[in-house]
Amino acid sequence: MNDPNDPTPQEPAGHCETETLIEFACGALEGSAADKISAHTRSCDLCRQVVESYQRFAGALADPTAWSGEGIPDVDPDVSTELIGAIARRMRQEEEEARQLLPVLTSGPLSWWRTRFLQEPRSRTAGVVREIIARLETYRPLPVEALELATIAVDVANALNLGDYPADIVMIIRADAARELAFALYYLGRYPEALGALGTAEEHVRKTTIPEFAMARATLLRAYIYSLMDRLPEARDLARRAALTFREFGDETRFGSARMAEARIHFRTGAYLDALNIYEDLIGNAAMDAPHTQAMLRANIGGCHGRLGNWDLAQQYASDAIARYEILGMRAEIVRTRWGLAHTLVTRGDFTGALTALRETSREFEALQMRYNAALVELEVVEVLLVIGETEEVPAICRGLLERFNQSGMTSRGAIALAYLREAVALGQATPTLVRHVHDFLQSLPMTESPFAHPNLFN
Repeated sequence: MNDPNDPTPQEPAGHCETETLIEFACGALEGSAADKISAHTRSCDLCRQVVESYQRFAGALADPTAWSGEGIPDVDPDVSTELIGAIARRMRQEEEEARQLLPVLTSGPLSWWRTRFLQEPRSRTAGVVREIIARLETYRPLPVEALELATIAVDVANALNLGDYPADIVMIIRADAARELAFALYYLGRYPEALGALGTAEEHVRKTTIPEFAMARATLLRAYIYSLMDRLPEARDLARRAALTFREFGDETRFGSARMAEARIHFRTGAYLDALNIYEDLIGNAAMDAPHTQAMLRANIGGCHGRLGNWDLAQQYASDAIARYEILGMRAEIVRTRWGLAHTLVTRGDFTGALTALRETSREFEALQMRYNAALVELEVVEVLLVIGETEEVPAICRGLLERFNQSGMTSRGAIALAYLREAVALGQATPTLVRHVHDFLQSLPMTESPFAHPNLFN
């Protein structure tokens, strides 16, 4: 066959070499070389089938289950199965080596981890990135550790040599790592940074042969973030678009996650019954039977019942969720669910119990370094104190709030709102209604509430 790098614009004679067709399918050929292969495949059914088969294979790699051991899809005999088999075997070997390596590199103080990865030559593989991503789920209860691991995954993924793997594999792995970094930042309430990392993930996805599935995963996370920024119509449309794509790919678990995102938006807009209906539909869905998902669904159902005035059901579901989170060791979710229970205590008129619950929630958020959420809880303490007329602590709490919000990277508009509240307190003009307005305004800013739906107080 003619040299595909030959700039002469002539069509290849006969059939193209399989390796050249795979380079074309990955987007590794450019200019006249790509033009010649494109022209040839339009008239050659066999070569076109090779390209399409490899593209289907590359697209399947976007799903993490493809690398589970039995998930590598069958491909047409015309594709170089030896090459594809070698890729699969290599990835599995790298992941096995990574499973043995990661416990060593992540032992000891957190501050050592990144240096250890940089100093260990065996850590610079796609398998290491995939193993880090697989382990991140177990680090969700430890948000700071999860952020460090996600950052390391991005560093390793970006350092991968494009010549060592098919281009689609590298782009997908880089996209997965960047999306995990976005989620870790999102979980900690650092939303502007999360959107930046998410944009990077989407850039990598666009460079793949079949981007739809991986893009839907990024779209779902963007929907969650937008819902916290009061961009609710956009968030709803993104969640529905992601759900449609997941269903087309037969991924019922992620379809359920997208439906949960839609339920979250209903909750944000006060359509609690609509949100409750979705959550109740999902709780019996076999694809949503993961222990942490079932705990989350119960926490959210409890939040909906609390808003609808069904106090006993709210406490029942919240208590069930907390018990499940405790088994899983998910400290952050336990604190969020207790925050929701504080709302039930307020609405039932148990202000003493609510103050105790809110103060404990604030301390626990602080211990988890989730300082923005801790500060929001303190603002809710101020409102309860004003409601019951116990105002002695209010000035001291308000003085500390501005500093705590600033440490969390709050926007200038939020700082102005808090400064206004502080002055109102100093002048003796603060009221529960004013505090509620400031609270609601702060929740409309980019760095506001937690990643998962919970019944925020006074919303």
